[in-house]
Amino acid sequence: FQLLEGRMWNDSIDELRQYRMIINESAKRLFEITDITQERLQPGSRLWFSSGVEGMDTNPPYEIVGVIKDFKTNHLSKGNIPLIISYNSPWLFDPVIISIVPGKRAEAIAFLQQLYDELIGEGNFQYGFLEDEISAIYDEDRRTTRIYVTFAIIAIVISCLGLFGLSLFDIRQRYREIALRKVNGATAREIFPLLLKKYAYVLSGAFVVAIPLSYLAIHTYLEGFMHRAPVSWYLFAFAAGITALVSYVTLVWQVNKAVRINPAEVIKREL
Repeated sequence: FQLLEGRMWNDSIDELRQYRMIINESAKRLFEITDITQERLQPGSRLWFSSGVEGMDTNPPYEIVGVIKDFKTNHLSKGNIPLIISYNSPWLFDPVIISIVPGKRAEAIAFLQQLYDELIGEGNFQYGFLEDEISAIYDEDRRTTRIYVTFAIIAIVISCLGLFGLSLFDIRQRYREIALRKVNGATAREIFPLLLKKYAYVLSGAFVVAIPLSYLAIHTYLEGFMHRAPVSWYLFAFAAGITALVSYVTLVWQVNKAVRINPAEVIKREL
């Protein structure tokens, strides 16, 4: 925790059931607290409100000893939530968070089980791991990502097959032109870019259409997030580079085959 006002817990000062709490920035704003040394928070049923009056013995006001900086406790699509941390809770059997030395998880669980049985008696000892709870928050996002990736791969494969078929048909239609150019002294290095030029224009047009649509889709998706990563130009440049590379690999076999044809055989077939 990053302390902004007041102090953190101190075992030499704080004792059980002294009704003290630490709040975060969001809670301070929510309850419109200006001076934590003068104001108290008093629980009223399920609602909390800022109060300067003394509460009943069964519902005493809580002293605010510190304010900590907001930190994420939920999904990144949501904002920071008001947080109240009490030194002790009036309810029994609250969950306890324990830090475990890496590699000692099994020993720690066995020790806690034994301690629970000694203090509470054999019963329903339950435990979980913080990383699992955090991971569960983003389960839906991971499922959505897998769906997007799967359909993206399918779309890329279909696009490559379509590009391969189109280039196969188009280049075979130009065999006569290629043969005549070779007869007139054109080299493979000169013919190669000539055949690829058409597809370079097609890809450029596709980028002009796809990049704004992609930016709009990403921006729309991120609108629901309170915390979001910046959408930088190099992400689109990287995607365009990968697309161009995949397209080049798809085309190069056909183009390379075309520039190596024997012009005599092509002209003979045409005649």
